[in-house]
Amino acid sequence: MKTKGENKTAFTLIELLTVIAIIGILAAILIPVVSAVRESARSAQCMSNLRQIGQGIQLYAEDHGGRAPMARNVSDDGTGGPAPGGPNSHMTFHYTIWTYVGYRLEEYSLAGTTSGNRANSQHLNSEVENIFHCPTTRSRGPIYVPRASGDAGWQYAYAWNEGPGDNVHTGAPIFQLPSPSLTAAVVEAYHWRVAPTRWYLEFGLIPHNGASNVLFYDGHVERLAYNEFPEASAEGIEGIFWTGWR
Repeated sequence: MKTKGENKTAFTLIELLTVIAIIGILAAILIPVVSAVRESARSAQCMSNLRQIGQGIQLYAEDHGGRAPMARNVSDDGTGGPAPGGPNSHMTFHYTIWTYVGYRLEEYSLAGTTSGNRANSQHLNSEVENIFHCPTTRSRGPIYVPRASGDAGWQYAYAWNEGPGDNVHTGAPIFQLPSPSLTAAVVEAYHWRVAPTRWYLEFGLIPHNGASNVLFYDGHVERLAYNEFPEASAEGIEGIFWTGWR
């Protein structure tokens, strides 16, 4: 006579190892896919950030005689600049358009941060996220272009392209640029302002799988692979990317 337990079939060791191997293969396939999807979402959020920044730049220009924000705002209160350890960051374009992108001035603060006065609102290590933080750079740290030396002391995600302005203290006449759809306004960099040489040799970032998002003066945003960025010495149509006028 058979008892109840005699009809049960147990897994053999080979079957168990086969199941484990299949699970391992599936995990190896799914983990990169999940990672790619997550990075795609971060890149999309970064592009959304830049579009909002572009809208703020346009609103600022309408209030300031058609000129974009200056690369270095000399109207700060004289108590310091945006360098790490400085008590404010009033010189940066981030601060200049802070209220134009929908934030209240009192929301811009050095308080409630993890690293004291180094972590003001636009710095990546601020506890309060905002549109001046690229989610990839904030979560993974700076991923520099191949030739960049980098500088761990800076904590920015987006930098103003200072090329199109008359000088760093004068914003470019935004509505007079001959090709605003070809001229970069904001690029991804671990600094608050860059010239092309500084982007290539010091602070340029390619956080999105070897690519970087760029805000152009007409307000549109493009994702460019590293080799798609015009060289600092480029002329003609390519040179317009950095200088706005060639």
